[in-house]
Amino acid sequence: MRIKRLVSVSLAMLILLGGIAVLFACKKDGATEDESGIYSETESGVDIDEDNNEPLKIVENGATEYVVVYPNDASDTVIVAVNLFIEQIEAKTGVLLKSKSDNLRGKPAHDPNEKAILIGKTNYDETNEVLATLGRFEYRIAQVGNKMVILGLSDPDVKAAVDYYVTKLLRSNIEGEDGSKTLLLEEYHYIPEAPSKNVVTINGTDIIKFSIVYPQNDAEYKKTALKLQENVLKFMGVELPIYSDNRNETEHEILIGRTERELSETLYDSMEKYVMTYSLEVSGSKLQILSGGYYSAYQCVNDMCFYVLNNGEIKYTDGSYLKTKILPESSELTSGADIRVMTSNLGVPPSETDKYLSEAYRTEMFAGALLNYQPDAVGLQELGAACQTELSKWLDILKNEYGIEYTLHNNICPNGRANYISILYRSDMYNCIEEDTHMYPHWDKNYSQGISITMCHLQSKTYSSRNFILMNTHWDVDLWEGAQKDTCSADAAAFMNEWKSAECPIFFTGDWNANRGTECLENFITETGAQTADEGKYCIEFTFYFGDGVTAKKNECVTGYSQMGDHPFRYTDFDI
Repeated sequence: MRIKRLVSVSLAMLILLGGIAVLFACKKDGATEDESGIYSETESGVDIDEDNNEPLKIVENGATEYVVVYPNDASDTVIVAVNLFIEQIEAKTGVLLKSKSDNLRGKPAHDPNEKAILIGKTNYDETNEVLATLGRFEYRIAQVGNKMVILGLSDPDVKAAVDYYVTKLLRSNIEGEDGSKTLLLEEYHYIPEAPSKNVVTINGTDIIKFSIVYPQNDAEYKKTALKLQENVLKFMGVELPIYSDNRNETEHEILIGRTERELSETLYDSMEKYVMTYSLEVSGSKLQILSGGYYSAYQCVNDMCFYVLNNGEIKYTDGSYLKTKILPESSELTSGADIRVMTSNLGVPPSETDKYLSEAYRTEMFAGALLNYQPDAVGLQELGAACQTELSKWLDILKNEYGIEYTLHNNICPNGRANYISILYRSDMYNCIEEDTHMYPHWDKNYSQGISITMCHLQSKTYSSRNFILMNTHWDVDLWEGAQKDTCSADAAAFMNEWKSAECPIFFTGDWNANRGTECLENFITETGAQTADEGKYCIEFTFYFGDGVTAKKNECVTGYSQMGDHPFRYTDFDI
């Protein structure tokens, strides 16, 4: 019975990484060495389970009572191995084995009397019994009670075990009587000559005996789990299995995120300040990657790779490791300044290597920027629906954990379309006393980022005389080709000039998609009398300002958060 997920797997999958030397099998009594130098067992060398008087008969007189069982979440590598096993048994004996996954389907346990061939890390007790006997890069073909177990620590090792069985043991283990075939189980234990130089132990247990567990239905933490699996394979030559936490708990687990395991619940319930922070927490036979969010979890895995897996032998015992806060030093308001205004485009980073950074990752970085720089108001561009959803979670954390409250101003535009040009302001310090939204006339084109202007008039809760207007825009990228440039420039200038009657400072942030010296941008400056602290020739993110006595004390482009959005964000400290 061929399993539908059969795919083509290169022989390269069987080659262990890291330049490991040729491996050899553990020789047992009666074993002989073949021409290739590999020890294979003859019938006289069959290793029989102490609890059984004779080897299992997988096929007897041309018939079988056995079924092949594989893990419910088996990888393609294991599925290929299962299909190969079934095909070769049929080719040699004429018997087609049935197969199934180890899904219990609501039953409390598997039938102990079931005659099964267990391939890979199934949830059967017999599999776990054999798993406890394996070291790195080892695999076994073993008899446990009425079960045949074919198992390795990694999926490529499982495939190697099946390969060895069908090429070395199956050929010499076929007996015929009146044309019928009988197949006896032969045991075999493969032990490598030399393990990898990179060794990580967790309370004395090699990391290669661990599984990686992430919260069910959490695609973002699954990405991090896959990254950890990739790193372990790269540096240690072993592919750790990955499961969601809806699978039965096993003894040795690496937990990523808030899983349903007791250790995760305990650690996350006691965690305090957790924006852009992470640590490794070890307790008993569990290692927890504790993180503020998806981005910090991903960074933890990267740092674990750099500082741990590529650095020889590391021994973890109960305790906390790699505890890190991924934030630069706090940036205080410049001396003599009253307010800080920030501008940031949270769209997808332009680099191909950064495209894994989903909204969930980027908003954690942005929450870290808010925590570190604590701007009074922020002009946000390309704040799409997914970003808004994720950002709302972080704003709750900033309020509840840090006492910093921000409110997102994001009006629906007059034509009913979503407005991705947003304003964020410190609502624990300011009231919004007026608001406005302007659509550019060419809005009705299919622009997903919402080419518009959003405005908030903010008044200090402490000093009623201190108030200012923040405007925010995103000019059409077609400006690079000259399209709509006159309309955008004229509309933005008219909008700003209209609000000058409020007789308070005006700040105008945005992704202008135009450099200084571009005619449309220079026309806007001329028509409004606005100034900007940044005269950068290649800059397209500006904060313009207008008002009597307003002075820009400091202006900085923060490149350390370049993965956070489409451009590095900027902040300016103003004396108003």
